[in-house]
Amino acid sequence: MAKVSRLPGAAIDTDRTSLLIATFDQVFGSAVERACAAHEIDVVARAENAAQAVQRANRTRPNVSLVDTEMPGGGIAAAREMRARLPQMKIVLIATHGSDEQLFQAVQAGIEGFLFKDMNLDRLPLALLDVRRGKAALPRNLTARLLAGLRVSSPSWRTVAADGPRGHLTGREWQVLELLTEELTTYEIAERLVLTPSAVRCHISAAVRKLGVANRGDAVRLLREGAA
Repeated sequence: MAKVSRLPGAAIDTDRTSLLIATFDQVFGSAVERACAAHEIDVVARAENAAQAVQRANRTRPNVSLVDTEMPGGGIAAAREMRARLPQMKIVLIATHGSDEQLFQAVQAGIEGFLFKDMNLDRLPLALLDVRRGKAALPRNLTARLLAGLRVSSPSWRTVAADGPRGHLTGREWQVLELLTEELTTYEIAERLVLTPSAVRCHISAAVRKLGVANRGDAVRLLREGAA
């Protein structure tokens, strides 16, 4: 990774663009970083899952975050949480492929762009710079699909944003995980969130499964690594 100055709470330079790359695919992430190096884009953080992405975005506060939809914990869930915490940050999702429902969920999460990994990576930095300037980054075929989907009356388009896909962390699961990093017990978390201990345990189990880790200790380590 290129050496850059990391200033928590602020972008590196008002004339340069700071970027967080969140993807489990390290080869792809490195290729993106190389492509950005020649375009005054500073990669201030990398993340491999949703928990790390949210934590590191909150710490580094980049101008733009590029988020892989397929990473553990769910890229769209991470984007939704980032949007709630960092409303000024621009978010671009990138995917191997995308269904109409996934596209609609992404738009509802408040993203500024949705791109595909098979695009010409030489053009990706230009798209990210355009997003920082206030433009959207959507391939023409996706724009047409989005408009068509918004016109139809299919219930799946109306309810998908509320239902959410399986495998994405909920807001409550984020809360429980963050309290675990503070070394609170199940009963202390239950008291803090006005839940029953069994409900807390259910949220922990769900978060562990969605993050693809073995136990709550591994989940806590992921969040701590993201905050480091």
